[in-house]
Order: sequence, then structure tokens, then C-alpha cells
Amino acid sequence: HFAVQLAKMAGCHVIATCGGEQKVEVLKGLGADRVIDHTQECVAEVLHDEYPSGIDLIYEGVGGDMLKAALDNLAEEGRLLLVGYISEYPHESASRGRGAPTEAAQWFWKGESKVRGRQSIYGNVWPKDRQTSTGAAKRSRAQIADINGCDEVL
Repeated sequence: HFAVQLAKMAGCHVIATCGGEQKVEVLKGLGADRVIDHTQECVAEVLHDEYPSGIDLIYEGVGGDMLKAALDNLAEEGRLLLVGYISEYPHESASRGRGAPTEAAQWFWKGESKVRGRQSIYGNVWPKDRQTSTGAAKRSRAQIADINGCDEVL
């Protein structure tokens, strides 16, 4: 997943979540420092127990209980990027989205940002059009290359 790779390139400690042993191995191979297989472990409990100060930056696209666990374990000055909410889409069973804040869809589709104390929650951080997206991707690659002292990032 590109988010894992970008975070590692930026020097972050990366916690990744997935479902299934094959995905665990893929995420480890990409450099994730801690992989939580939600079919084997409770994400909220792992985050609470292993990261008592909270998580500084969360890239969240599942919604439902995963979003709730993320919000409950966000650091005091943490930031959460809401990039989707797949568990709440109509094609998923209602039980997978249970317990989620009802604002997830609104935050995402309206691109709303919220402040909770000193925490920031950003909804739908994706550019609205392809031209903007292409330019943003080029700028991001150039910035990552500059940070890492190389000529180009593919």
C-alpha cells in the first residue's frame, strides 16, 4: 500500500491493519512496523495497550468500527485523514459499520475538516479533479525525492 511506503520514507513508525495472514506478510514486506490482523486481534485494544500516548497520524479508509478505534486512539494533537469508509457503503452488511460515528459519510463527501480539542480530522483529502490530482502526484514525488536526496521517485 502506498501509504505504508510513503510513511516509512518519511521516517514514521507505521501501524497497519488488514484481514488475513497473506495481507499481514505483504504489509510487513512493505515495511510496516506493527501489523494488526483484525481477524485475530482487536484493533482498538492493540492501539490502546501498545500505543498509550495515542497515534499521531492516521490514514483511515474503512470507517465503522475501525474509524471508531482510530478516533478513540488518536493522540492529543493527532491528525486523522479520512480517505473512505468502505465498511459503511451500501454493499456491505450493516453489522460491519455498527458503532461508527454517523458523520463519516458527511465528512468524506463534503471534504469537511473537524477540530476535536487539539485534534484535526480531515475528510476526503483526494483532489476533486484529475488535473489537480496529476499535479499533486508530481509535486509529491518531487518532494519525496528531495527529502531522500535522490533525483526521482517512481
